[in-house]
Amino acid sequence: MKQMHKDLSAEYFKNQMEHLLADDELKNGGITLVLQETDFAVIIIPVGKTGRNIHLKIENINFDLDPLHFYFVDPVNFKNLPPELYPVGSGIADGHDMLPNPVICISSTYSYHTHPSHRNSPFDKYRNNFILAGQIKNIKQHIDNVWTIPEGGCLS
Repeated sequence: MKQMHKDLSAEYFKNQMEHLLADDELKNGGITLVLQETDFAVIIIPVGKTGRNIHLKIENINFDLDPLHFYFVDPVNFKNLPPELYPVGSGIADGHDMLPNPVICISSTYSYHTHPSHRNSPFDKYRNNFILAGQIKNIKQHIDNVWTIPEGGCLS
């Protein structure tokens, strides 16, 4: 049973990644894949017209049951960035009892739906309409228009 669950989760993730990588808007916007495995992927997201990039790790831990996990990571070793290198603004939270600081806390992310202030908004309400490409567009919009990225922060 456990292996079937893992296989199902991997299949959902693979399908979502295929659609993300085929999305013309994202491709034309410079979103590129760095690495993809069955349980995670790392993509590069350009920051506006700065010529700089942010590396975003998308983790598939339990995708057939839970939303995906999203983290900004170091471009070399793909380890989660420390709090001082994270963007600041609405949609970035200091974390909570289940996750380390900080987290990307926007709808349809694991950190959002497990944050104590959003427990009345379960992912089940959004699951059938979840599209990873749309989530990446939302994160890109936050990067370009909402979040302040610290100088020397999570940029490469």
